[in-house]
Amino acid sequence: MRLFRVLTNTLNDHSVHEYIVMAEDENQAAYIAQGNAKANNPSDGYNTPAQAQQNTRVLAVQSTNVQDCIEVHKFPLAMARQLIGQQF
Repeated sequence: MRLFRVLTNTLNDHSVHEYIVMAEDENQAAYIAQGNAKANNPSDGYNTPAQAQQNTRVLAVQSTNVQDCIEVHKFPLAMARQLIGQQF
């Protein structure tokens, strides 16, 4: 199993969704990400989860070339201090 970064877009949605998926290959990663359409907010919008999954297209699948960890974001420490409100 490897980690893949998968980008998807659902019809009439103006955003791109980024998923980090553990899968055997690119095809399985795309299938898993497409199946997750609307998983986080099933009642949001007018599509049912099944419709959203059917209307979701995979834009890109990229192997992370690592097995168990991926860096998701990198941002300035000062920004983290503002967001979290802690001194470190």
